[in-house]
Amino acid sequence: ILLYSTKFVAINDMITWAALGMFFKAVSWCIAFIFLAKSASKLFFWTELLGNVNMLLLNLLGYYLWGLTGLGISYLTGFLVYMLMVYFISKKKFEFAFDPVFRKIFVIQFALVLSCFIVVKLLNEAFYYPIGIILIAISLNYSYKELDKRIALRETITDIYRNIRKREK
Repeated sequence: ILLYSTKFVAINDMITWAALGMFFKAVSWCIAFIFLAKSASKLFFWTELLGNVNMLLLNLLGYYLWGLTGLGISYLTGFLVYMLMVYFISKKKFEFAFDPVFRKIFVIQFALVLSCFIVVKLLNEAFYYPIGIILIAISLNYSYKELDKRIALRETITDIYRNIRKREK
């Protein structure tokens, strides 16, 4: 029932901020698992502990200052800080560096995510839904093309579709 009430609307701002944070969360987790792959489980433990303590403190501060919106902002800030932390540690310890292709994809996708965020913050519903749908469609199309280059996604989807059609006969 809460989902259908006006009380739930207060969480929309939190979700908008947290959506930006998810972008950094995805990147940071990929980097952090390098620690495990390199058998640096103690380093993984301590970076996770530090990241979680940092997130807890940011959540407390964010909620105290701005309520639910502050939780979204703290989520974004926490994962941005965590991503930078694991990046610099992995760069120093394992000579990790982002591939130029990754950097290009990251910048393009982040620009699209940030554009959606700005549209939602600045425009009303009559505009941000259609513009948001267009931006999401661009992101999906770009993601599909990049994945298809690496894992022959179109061929895989076609094979799955053919197998389903065979079973139906």
